[in-house]
Amino acid sequence: MKRLILILMTCLLVPIVFTAFAQDGFQSVEFDGNYGISVPDDWEVSEEDGIFYIGSDEAYLLIAPPLLLEDSFEFDADSDIAERMQQVYVQLFEVEVPDDEVVLEKLGRRDVALVWFTTEDDEEGLSLLIEMSDGAFGFLEIYVPTGTYDDYEDLIWDIAFTFDVLRDTVDAGSGEPCQISTIEEGAIPLRVGPGENRSSILFLPADEEFEVLGQAEANDDSLWYKLDVDVIAPESGARELWVAADDVDTVGDCASVGDAVAPPVIPVAPGQTVGGGAGAPEAGEVVPQEGAWTAVLGDSNICNDSQFQFGGQVVPFTVTLSGASILVDGTQLNRTQPQVYAGADTLSLEDGDYPASLLLRVDSPTNMTMSVTINHSGCSFSFLMTMTKS
Repeated sequence: MKRLILILMTCLLVPIVFTAFAQDGFQSVEFDGNYGISVPDDWEVSEEDGIFYIGSDEAYLLIAPPLLLEDSFEFDADSDIAERMQQVYVQLFEVEVPDDEVVLEKLGRRDVALVWFTTEDDEEGLSLLIEMSDGAFGFLEIYVPTGTYDDYEDLIWDIAFTFDVLRDTVDAGSGEPCQISTIEEGAIPLRVGPGENRSSILFLPADEEFEVLGQAEANDDSLWYKLDVDVIAPESGARELWVAADDVDTVGDCASVGDAVAPPVIPVAPGQTVGGGAGAPEAGEVVPQEGAWTAVLGDSNICNDSQFQFGGQVVPFTVTLSGASILVDGTQLNRTQPQVYAGADTLSLEDGDYPASLLLRVDSPTNMTMSVTINHSGCSFSFLMTMTKS
């Protein structure tokens, strides 16, 4: 491990506090009452002279929280984050880092400066100087055995993304935009409206921050945030995207988010076209090959306490092109935007026939993805079909 010089560092004793903003599999550590980070549940936490050491037998973190840096460093107001990283290295480790070894990246909307390193103890790792959402800076290093960085890379960035201002420290009325995020990949569903009874069409991307446009309560009084579909999924064909407030981490003045009008749950009648037509495909636009195809159905879904098992089923079908439409086993889907088609059909479930809306995306001439949304006794749910040319 690098030997900390800690020039000008004072013995700032910071209490270790565990808070509730971590997501499944992670514990949260609070610094200075204003900042925090999420780390794996089984990692141990200790602190000495204001520096935090968090980790397991193989991988561990060294963290200098923002207050410690603020009290110990006099950054030039005109210096950029790369220059500040170089100053941190000189003061902490008595090591000068060449300009070309400092890499600039983004964590959501926040700036971060990176330096890769190796040690004499057969370790390698990454140093990060991270801008907090309030403009302060925190320093984080992670050490792993030499040759194993790739194994830890995703975890490193998940952890780094959570190193920020605590959600409860931003006062209502501050004017800071309310932003949401998650570190869980493929786990937080985005729905077409507020409520578990709305269809889920995709998952919230991990390790990114998204601004909240509005909020609304579902029928069960749960709070939901409306997001910008043009930012998250501009080619999804969805008109709106909503996420449950309890499922995400927040930062900013979320208490002042205005109310948004929730779209109604609208039944889809057989033969009804979802969305307006957009004309025939343009020159050079990707269209599917005609002929035999195979679809693999996505995971099971729960609606009104009924569970429908779809995951893994393989379904053969045919594709036919017809002007501005695609016929999937005779069901007409009309083009609503480039490479996106929508339509409706009636699907047979164990307890009866139900109307369904279909949203098809053409990824290549031999690959497509379809979202199927079923209106089932006042509850709508969806599943995905991955479609491949036979």
